[in-house]
Amino acid sequence: MSMDRLDSDFTAFTDRASDANDGSITGPADGSEKKAQAGSSGKHKRASKHRLNFSTLKSGGSATGNKSRSASTTKITTGASLIPDLNLIINRMRNMPDDSFVYMDYMLPHDSEYFTPYSLREVEYKDLNTYEPFYTVTRHGVTFWHCSENFFTPLDQWQQEFKQFLSIIQIRSFSIFRLWKGFKVWEKTIKWRKLNEARDFLQNNLFIVIPQLGKAILRMRSDIVQLQRLNFVNVSNIENWHPFYFLETHMRIYEQLHKTFTDFREFIAKTIFRACTDAIQARGFYPDDEVNYYPSLKKMREAHSFMDRARKRAFCKTLTNFLTYCDMMVYQMLYRITIKSFEDLATSFEVHDEVGPSEADINRHDRVDKRIEKQRPQDKPQSPFFLAMLRLLPDRIDIEPSEDIIRIIFQRITGLILETVLEIHPFTTDPFFTQYTQPSIMGRQEEVLYDGAPDLHYLLRADIQFQYNRKNMFVLIRNAYERARLYTQRFHQIRENFEIDNSTDPTVLNTERDLQLLRAYCDRYCNNVRALDGILEYVFLGLLKLTQTNFKDTVTPVCSRLQNVLATYLPKLAEEETTRLYEEAQDFHGRICYEPHETLEIVAHIRFLDKCSTELDGIFDGIDYVHDLLLIIKDFGIPIDDDSKEDYMDTEDYLNRTRETLEEIREKRQEFINRLEDAMQDDIAALKEEIHEVAVEAMQPWLLDANSNRLSVTNKLDFMLEHLNKCRETADEFLGYQKGVPD
Repeated sequence: MSMDRLDSDFTAFTDRASDANDGSITGPADGSEKKAQAGSSGKHKRASKHRLNFSTLKSGGSATGNKSRSASTTKITTGASLIPDLNLIINRMRNMPDDSFVYMDYMLPHDSEYFTPYSLREVEYKDLNTYEPFYTVTRHGVTFWHCSENFFTPLDQWQQEFKQFLSIIQIRSFSIFRLWKGFKVWEKTIKWRKLNEARDFLQNNLFIVIPQLGKAILRMRSDIVQLQRLNFVNVSNIENWHPFYFLETHMRIYEQLHKTFTDFREFIAKTIFRACTDAIQARGFYPDDEVNYYPSLKKMREAHSFMDRARKRAFCKTLTNFLTYCDMMVYQMLYRITIKSFEDLATSFEVHDEVGPSEADINRHDRVDKRIEKQRPQDKPQSPFFLAMLRLLPDRIDIEPSEDIIRIIFQRITGLILETVLEIHPFTTDPFFTQYTQPSIMGRQEEVLYDGAPDLHYLLRADIQFQYNRKNMFVLIRNAYERARLYTQRFHQIRENFEIDNSTDPTVLNTERDLQLLRAYCDRYCNNVRALDGILEYVFLGLLKLTQTNFKDTVTPVCSRLQNVLATYLPKLAEEETTRLYEEAQDFHGRICYEPHETLEIVAHIRFLDKCSTELDGIFDGIDYVHDLLLIIKDFGIPIDDDSKEDYMDTEDYLNRTRETLEEIREKRQEFINRLEDAMQDDIAALKEEIHEVAVEAMQPWLLDANSNRLSVTNKLDFMLEHLNKCRETADEFLGYQKGVPD
């Protein structure tokens, strides 16, 4: 049974007892009673009621406090335990032979915690205070007296009610009811006082229950809920982005969000200012200094007290806290948008990095016509995030865009995100709200009412995951380019050949005649082009999709240009060599077929026939050179016209016939020797005749005359001596021919 139920039951019980007393009222008391009452009223003034001293009881109660407090051993002092045994008085009065009576009054004051309706004592009339309720007991019954009112109850009925009360009061609930009631009322009083204090405090300080501020908060929260769905990064598509297009797209997003947040901040600032102004006016205060509304300070001080200034300052402090609360809501929204944007971007990078090839996968083979990355799972992006291109240069292989450019792009994107959110300044420190954060009240400038404004920098610096995502993006970019650089090592030989080919001067090829070098040139150019046959258009490397067609587009023109030079030069060289060899063969054939008649011509011809094999072998070496050159042309598929081939064949046949003719002419050697002897005899005879003529001329008289001109004689003699010397040399030459020409 609850204590409230016991309380209500006890109240009903006392009401029923009162009704019973009302029903037992009889007429006025007998004469003795009236006499006693009259005598009492005449002889005594109002006497104060004597109160019992319960110090002994209380000390006893405290002594029992050290004992066990269990229900079976703890003795609780209650009003029932202090009720005297009224049955003794009732039984004594019932046995009275006359109508004498005794007086009883309350032994305890009504406000005592031990007071009960039967806390009565027998007193003498002299000790009775007739201005307070009292009882008279006779053998007929008990009469209650209070001022001019009286109620009579038969003695047996009153005794029965007394016994019933004692029986009921022995029940623990009723015995401790008054004690419980006191504590219960005390508890409820404290609860209601605290509740009222909390209600008043919340009404004065809880922003949402202040109508003007609550409306502004709801409007702000409505806008914040919508703005929290925004994102600086669009990750709906994370495949096949060119980095510059990605930057351009997010620049547009940045511009839109920058305008959105700026407009939101301006609108909310006006809304908050209007709400603060309405709220402070609703409290009966002016929004700015009161001196602006009174003609003098005296009038203002008469209208406002120092308590008004304190209350306005306290409410301005509440408004300052409201501004700080609004800052916290706005910064929390910006913080969530920022970390969500960085998280989405970092997650997109991580997804591509996870499915990218490892270093072992890249080094497994060096083929350019086979995939490096394994097949991507269906729940992952099927293409890399960014597009890149391999650019072949003579001295290196570049990746475009380069790692530095990608880093700059994402430094720009992340920088714009942070710049956008950090440009939103707090309301607390905004000069627009100075009249509330640093008010001037009644002509007195108050100090700043805030200790500090919320700081978005602190939230971002304290978020470990945000800092990790911010740095990890650039780590993943570095890993992607490391993979790309490792992959490009398989093109090292092609790059070196390209460097040589790119620096090769076509004039060097046009003047080169070494067949080994020419074959090496053709072989390298063809191999460079062949090495790129079947190269994949692109290759997946996790975050990067490398386009490789630039390799073929770069190498092929250079090699084709040099191949075209060789394709033009080699047939031309073959044709020139063939023509030269044919002309030399014709000249050689003409010389071996020459028929000499003079001695010197015959001797020279014989000597030429003896030594011409070397010259003919040289011509055949030229034919072999052209043959090897034509093999190079054939091996590398260089086009050449049929006339050049026929000219080569005709030249080779002509040289073979020339060799046969030479052998036939060499078999006629003796004929040339015999012809030489005949010619030499004729020449010797002519030489002798010439010497004879010189001798006859030397016998002229004027040469022997002493009177002749000495100079003329000397010149003539020198001339004839020189002529004789020439004849002698010719004779020696003939002699040498006779000795030097074998049979």
